[in-house]
Amino acid sequence: GLFVEGRIDDADAAFRQARVCLAPLRFGAGLKGKIFDAMRAGTPSVTTPIGAEGIAGDLPFGGEIAETAETLAEAAVQLHEDAAAWAQKQSFGRAILAERFDRKTHEAALLSAIQEAHSELAARRERNFVGAMLRDHHHKSTRYLSLWIEAKNKLAERDGGVDKEPQADRNSATEPSIPSRKNLLHSKWSAVQPQEKEKHFQVTRLGGFKRGSAGPPRVELEAVLTGRRFEIPVEELGNTETWVQGWTD
Repeated sequence: GLFVEGRIDDADAAFRQARVCLAPLRFGAGLKGKIFDAMRAGTPSVTTPIGAEGIAGDLPFGGEIAETAETLAEAAVQLHEDAAAWAQKQSFGRAILAERFDRKTHEAALLSAIQEAHSELAARRERNFVGAMLRDHHHKSTRYLSLWIEAKNKLAERDGGVDKEPQADRNSATEPSIPSRKNLLHSKWSAVQPQEKEKHFQVTRLGGFKRGSAGPPRVELEAVLTGRRFEIPVEELGNTETWVQGWTD
């Protein structure tokens, strides 16, 4: 069976005390840190091809690699009991760290590559066709989006402020009238006495405005909160005891 000891304060110390690092990884990407921690501590690992990928290169792996639960268990027991095999796998792990992951070697190579790239920055950017294309597309998309927003706002103003909160037409200083048909569609309204918390509404459709239509002109209102839609005669919007144009607090 397995004993879950719980959280440990020093992972390196735990690896050094262990005889085998068991890492039956079924999925993952990149180099697996737990395998490196075990190699640094001198502890061979038993893992899957996923756990070992990219670590050893052409060198022998510092442990055993298996794919099924049965073979993983067998490899772990053999490595635990066979002192000669254990010592050999430990030496393989140390060789991998020294030859493939030496910090000084890679640190110097990385700094050299960064310095070379910095000194050739202008020339590299000129050769980087894909990067230049993406930068150009990024700036062009920003430019044309700004132009589109500007044109959209101009059209909205020309068409009577469809995308803006409409202002009611006034026949007098005391009697508000219903907006014209052009300004009515998509206009916003608030119920003076909300029912079921439905206070804000928007006109989503007009009906009965054409000559010869049956019945009085009407509008379809949609409640912003619930999405409920219903029709009322357009004249009802002129009743200030029921409706107020715009979305009020």
